[in-house]
Amino acid sequence: MSQSPDQNWQALAATHRIDPVEVQVVHERYAAHRRYAASGQGEPIALADWFRFYHLEKSSEGEQAGPAPGSFGADSDTINNACLKRPREFLEVLLAYDAAAAESE
Repeated sequence: MSQSPDQNWQALAATHRIDPVEVQVVHERYAAHRRYAASGQGEPIALADWFRFYHLEKSSEGEQAGPAPGSFGADSDTINNACLKRPREFLEVLLAYDAAAAESE
């Protein structure tokens, strides 16, 4: 018996110790890019290419801004930042999530 696509990406996330919520947050940003492109505002970028840009941009933001003084709260960008710490593994899970999302549409 094989796992469903949804279980596959979640198992892969667990294997790589990546928070599934972080994957979903990043994927929603990619989905926003696809919606924008679909509205006639440009050509869609493949997920792997988009993620390379996203990773570079996010890395740059981290170098420019430190934590705010006296700030102890976490926002959606600080879930666990596996996309910065382990981009290769994160992309693998992100691609699996994207495939599962496409199958459920």
